[in-house]
Amino acid sequence: MSALGRLRTAAGTLADVDESLTFGNPTFRVNRRAFAVVDRYQARDCLWLRVAAADRERLLKRRGWFPSPYDPHRTALCCALEQFDWRRLRPLLHARYNLAVTQQLKVST
Repeated sequence: MSALGRLRTAAGTLADVDESLTFGNPTFRVNRRAFAVVDRYQARDCLWLRVAAADRERLLKRRGWFPSPYDPHRTALCCALEQFDWRRLRPLLHARYNLAVTQQLKVST
């Protein structure tokens, strides 16, 4: 299964998620807030994920993870698709989804 297919399947289990294209990249959002994108940086396909500050350094120590180049607020990381551990997709995606929902609630209040 392709990366996009795996992401669609996992995101399909989450409430109120919509998929759109942002700059030509499949983007998964909740309440208009992106939490996962299939993207391409420096000639490699990657998965962009919103991350909590507490998770950032831990993930950067893993193989394939790197800072998102278009992220001045340091709220996202990318992982090269060929190095992504797909067995961890669902729990990782659920955590990113919850982060986007929580951040949206903070902005709304």
